Amino acid sequence: IDKMNIASPWKSDMQASRYLATKIMDIIPQVVPAVMEGMSFLKELARIGAQAGHPLSWELPTGLHPQNKYMKTKLRKIKTRLDGKYSVSYLQEPTQTLSPRRQTQTLPANFTHSYDACLLMHTVATLDSQVDSFSMIHDSYGTHAEDLPKLSSQVRESAKEIFAPNNILTKVRYSLVEAIGSDEGIPLAPTNGKLDLDNLKTSSYFFH
Repeated sequence: IDKMNIASPWKSDMQASRYLATKIMDIIPQVVPAVMEGMSFLKELARIGAQAGHPLSWELPTGLHPQNKYMKTKLRKIKTRLDGKYSVSYLQEPTQTLSPRRQTQTLPANFTHSYDACLLMHTVATLDSQVDSFSMIHDSYGTHAEDLPKLSSQVRESAKEIFAPNNILTKVRYSLVEAIGSDEGIPLAPTNGKLDLDNLKTSSYFFH
């Protein structure tokens, strides 16, 4: 904006980022309402689990079992004496009680990121005999230019294999039902939509 000699209405990049984030959150329910439905479902599971004293866990296709476990904390005062002067600091120590607020806030993101990691692992493991150089950070995939077509194709195949068999949200619900010993009061997972995962093969923007 500055290079175009247009005055910015925001005092800082942080203010501009917050404005953009607000607009994105306003439009998501209109463009992809299922995302909001899934997030609300996971938050409700986290709330129920926290009240019952059970952290949420689920099994990934890779065999890993992530656990969403955030405990309430208490402040511990630490006094330090150095050169005749006292310094006071505080340390947050976890208690033995789950934090409903933190459980609810963190589960949707952690669940999503666990499947991001699952997709990454599956893609690399499948390509291991064909591609020997990877640059992978969470949901950012890279390799040498000559191998990009293979990576692009495999990440789509891996996604289809991971997400096609069943409703992945049911895994979290099942783990909670199993932990509590009853499904009373635990909502059913949202049903799968009509997305045809075969279309991932020709999607320009699934991974670009």
